[in-house]
Amino acid sequence: MKYVSLLLILLSVPATAFAQVTPGKTLEFAQIAFGGGYETVLNLTNRGTSAFSGRLALFPTDSTKPFPPLVNGSAVSGVMNLALSAGATASYRITSGDASAGTLSGFARILTTNQENASLLEGNLTYYVKSADGTIVDSVGVAPSTRILQAVIAFDDFQTVALALANHNGANQTATTKLTLFDDKNTQIGTATQALANDQQVPKFLYQFFPGVSLTKGRVEIQSDRPFFGTALTFVKGGQASSLPFLPAIKLYNLTLKGLGQTLTSQAYFTLESGYVTGYGVNTVNGVPQPDSIEQITGLVTNGNLELFAHTDRGTSTELVFYVLVPGFDPSGKSTQSGTAVLYFVNPPSVAAQGTVTLTAIN
Repeated sequence: MKYVSLLLILLSVPATAFAQVTPGKTLEFAQIAFGGGYETVLNLTNRGTSAFSGRLALFPTDSTKPFPPLVNGSAVSGVMNLALSAGATASYRITSGDASAGTLSGFARILTTNQENASLLEGNLTYYVKSADGTIVDSVGVAPSTRILQAVIAFDDFQTVALALANHNGANQTATTKLTLFDDKNTQIGTATQALANDQQVPKFLYQFFPGVSLTKGRVEIQSDRPFFGTALTFVKGGQASSLPFLPAIKLYNLTLKGLGQTLTSQAYFTLESGYVTGYGVNTVNGVPQPDSIEQITGLVTNGNLELFAHTDRGTSTELVFYVLVPGFDPSGKSTQSGTAVLYFVNPPSVAAQGTVTLTAIN
């Protein structure tokens, strides 16, 4: 049946308690830097029809050291208020209030104090590197960070790649991240674990996570037991830098649906970003993917549970709506997990079927 792969992939989303970042209301950047020739500029715009009212919060990498940021020349002690009228764009330049402190780093969050307003916050960040006379010698732009559970970063020079990993949640929970390093032949070179306490940020080069490793090309896979966010940069000889995408990785699952006296199988591909699920499923027969069986999916993780709805075959006699519930799924495990689903006919409204789903992670 056409809807099978769609149903199956919907059941494959991690039901972790996911701290959602509301689009248009919150922006996060996993790395800021200022002092020692560095400046960070936040460019923010509000395309909504109401004013944006919120706060800019700056968190230090090392909370034991002085952290003296200036925002547009004014000292900020952790948090400052922000206001953007409808249609307005503003820049916020972060510099150091203490030249003797050298280069300092941390992360930034911009969040609204009124989610009901019709504001729409968007923006980006640029790092500037200046010489002693104030001349800009390099700049790197990065997109906002996003809450994810897994990321994959490919590289062509292991020694030049730097990561900034950050954790912020309302439950004061530590995120345990695992980094797995592969060479360009898919040989696993090593693993490293980095715990991130709440409101902690850790910037390191890859070689600092994996001391003693000699490598050129490859990839690093980063997986966490709780949502985290990050930034990746690469620094080439001569000091020039560029940003690398730090995006949610695609997960692949083998899935089995049992219902109506049938057993149906599928391969499911999905990404999980800030609590929102996107992806697709492909039906399989005896483990072989079937042509023309791809179905797109969407979903949401809230309050530690996965609750999903899907709508297929619109306007036909087999038009269906799915309700899916998957509690307690472990996104880091490869053991078989289970969930339940109910299928509803739209016209006339009635329960079409109930079933169980099992899924096993492949990557």
